[in-house]
Amino acid sequence: MGESSESSRKRKSKYKPWDGNIHNLEPLGNGVSGVVLGIDEKRVAKIDIGSQRSVEDVKTERNIYRRLNQQHNNHVLWCYELDNPSGLVLERCDDTIRKRLRSRYRNTAPPEDVVKRWACEAAKGLAYIHRCRVIQVDGKLWYFLSAAHKLR
Repeated sequence: MGESSESSRKRKSKYKPWDGNIHNLEPLGNGVSGVVLGIDEKRVAKIDIGSQRSVEDVKTERNIYRRLNQQHNNHVLWCYELDNPSGLVLERCDDTIRKRLRSRYRNTAPPEDVVKRWACEAAKGLAYIHRCRVIQVDGKLWYFLSAAHKLR
């Protein structure tokens, strides 16, 4: 990965910036670090839940996405808005890979070529993350998301 110019590193968003209003947004998930709300069909907002740990976790994620957004990588979520004071605005995915596997292969194991393809995509994403000096040590299936038939 070579250095690229400032203009080629920034991926333009065709969406107007999120105004921070959480009313009428669809809740999609929650965890220790925050809540994920659907803004539209392509974007989600991740906001902290007000606890000190949650505020710190979202701040850490913001710093991680600063590194990851240096260049676009098809295997890592894109962060559309890093500096929105209300929260992170991230690329919206279809579902977790765990849910996709369960729904698609209820009574049978996935074909070997599918398993290999998804494993390769997951490895490429983790390799990119590690090249950006971000260490993700607990790669669980619910951390891998699917979007347009690719893992993110």
